[in-house]
Amino acid sequence: MSLDLCKHLVVEKMEGGYVVRTPFRYQDNDSVVLVMRQHDGGRVCVSDGGDAFERLSIEGIDVDNERVQRFLSDVATLHGVHFDVDSLELTIQGALADAEEAVFSLAEVVLQVQALGVLRSTRAESDFRDAVMGLLRETASDMGIEMRPDATVLPGNHFTVDALLLSERPLAVVIASTTNRLLEAELLWSNVQRHGDPTRVIAVIESQKAVGLKQAERANHFTDKTLSYRDYEEGFKESLMTHVSRLGN
Repeated sequence: MSLDLCKHLVVEKMEGGYVVRTPFRYQDNDSVVLVMRQHDGGRVCVSDGGDAFERLSIEGIDVDNERVQRFLSDVATLHGVHFDVDSLELTIQGALADAEEAVFSLAEVVLQVQALGVLRSTRAESDFRDAVMGLLRETASDMGIEMRPDATVLPGNHFTVDALLLSERPLAVVIASTTNRLLEAELLWSNVQRHGDPTRVIAVIESQKAVGLKQAERANHFTDKTLSYRDYEEGFKESLMTHVSRLGN
């Protein structure tokens, strides 16, 4: 059997299934790697091998934490992803024809698990987000565009964007104060592409230094535009308006 899941996935055959290397990365820059096994009846099971929750435990987050339990309940309902308390594995099952969807759904949940390790933002991150949100409100007002804060884009998608600008072509803005949040913006962009949704995705990073030069450069290939706030602070609003005008039409 030969699988062509997606041009951004690297699929290697292994005994009893496939190793799927996704384009997404954990905060330490390791790739999110999943294992897919085929079962009778044309069914597949995709697993993270316990990686996501092993990493979370290193951060000192207990799986019995109320927030974690609520998250696990949500992803089981929204994505069909299940958690094994003994192996710490996250798994999703589906038809072979839906293997690509299963891989991306599980990768999305894996990144959300990593985000659970960030239980509070620093004051500096909060100031950065507040400043960008203020400029987004000004931009929306100046251009006569409705803006919805803390909105979702795709039905059943667990990601919340910081702002959704309802221009002719909707613009989802993700304020990425961390590398993990930037990865979420990339994954959202990938999901939007797969679903054929017209929404454009803009990521705003504090600076290239804050997320890493390589990660910032990479993000421009996995979002419609990645803007740096601190590096171009003086002209940031003008730059924002230019890209909203260009991408939103």
